[in-house]
Amino acid sequence: MWAEAGHMALIMAAWVALAQAVLPLWGSLSARRAGWQALARPLAQLHWS
Repeated sequence: MWAEAGHMALIMAAWVALAQAVLPLWGSLSARRAGWQALARPLAQLHWS
């Protein structure tokens, strides 16, 4: 059971890291998605919590 929980935690951390890398960058490239840059700080806090 613990192995499955660790595997799920790794998958969730990978998705958060991907979102942390892509969403703020994509927001900086498009004027309509400028609010996505604001996601950088909450995603970083989520990654370290």
